Amino acid sequence: MPILLVGKMGFIILSLILIRPGSTQPAGPSDIAQSGLAFITSLAVHESAHALVAQELGNAQDLSVQFFTKKNNSFTLGITEVKNLNQDSKVPFVRG
Repeated sequence: MPILLVGKMGFIILSLILIRPGSTQPAGPSDIAQSGLAFITSLAVHESAHALVAQELGNAQDLSVQFFTKKNNSFTLGITEVKNLNQDSKVPFVRG
């Protein structure tokens, strides 16, 4: 029974959030800049997580983190490469 109450409460809170009126102003230059900075920050944190897992869990060697690069005829926003990664650490590294 308590799970049902939590579910109902969560539904009520979600409904209140969705019903709340949002901003009707068009996006301005500062909104665009903030969105871009948020994207770059998210990308940097994401790739840093791959590097952290490789270094701390996988004892990786020759760690390389690159952003906005073309490799093997494909453009990548961010890529983390390592050599000699511990076999048991490959799944956590890829999931980063």
